[in-house]
Amino acid sequence: MPLGLKIRRRGNSYCMDFATVAIVFGLVVFLPAIVVGGLFVWAARKDGQEDRAVQKWLGVRRRTRLGR
Repeated sequence: MPLGLKIRRRGNSYCMDFATVAIVFGLVVFLPAIVVGGLFVWAARKDGQEDRAVQKWLGVRRRTRLGR
């Protein structure tokens, strides 16, 4: 250390640093991933609604295995 300065850490600072990094990492990575995933689900549902409306307007009847 220059000029004989010593930096001391007190208590559980290393654990707290790890917890802080984990929280920041979670907010930076997982939160946007959840938001983007939610937007994909919302867009898919909205597209399905519009598709059903157009088919109803055109008089198209689609039979699927799931919707017998």
